[in-house]
Amino acid sequence: MDLFLPHPLSSASRARAFLWLIFHYYQGPQAPNPFADEFALKNPGKMPRIHRLTEEEMGMENVDMPEEIEWAKRKSNQRSVILRDLIETEELEKRAKGKLPTVPSGPKGKPCLNHEVTLSAPLPLCPLSG
Repeated sequence: MDLFLPHPLSSASRARAFLWLIFHYYQGPQAPNPFADEFALKNPGKMPRIHRLTEEEMGMENVDMPEEIEWAKRKSNQRSVILRDLIETEELEKRAKGKLPTVPSGPKGKPCLNHEVTLSAPLPLCPLSG
């Protein structure tokens, strides 16, 4: 279970132990496991040893490079644009089909939501509209 909990374990040994476990489960204990280390080879049925890290080593584990962080920000922004466009398109399609009411604009282009909006009744005009 230590494989999935936040313990100070190296990513490489955690991954190797996970792959060993999956191979062992699907291929059985008789098949030679390509993910076995020296310990697992000497002790059949036991998974490879997991390397524990010091606090200092943990700080250096899985550190994103500045280029990776910048790439992630660009992709996150790109995803936000795609989702915004998708939502706007879906709302326009619903309005065109009469399934989504248009909300009158209030001050500074904000929706005027000081009234009940129902699909069966016409929308009241916002007294603060310009």
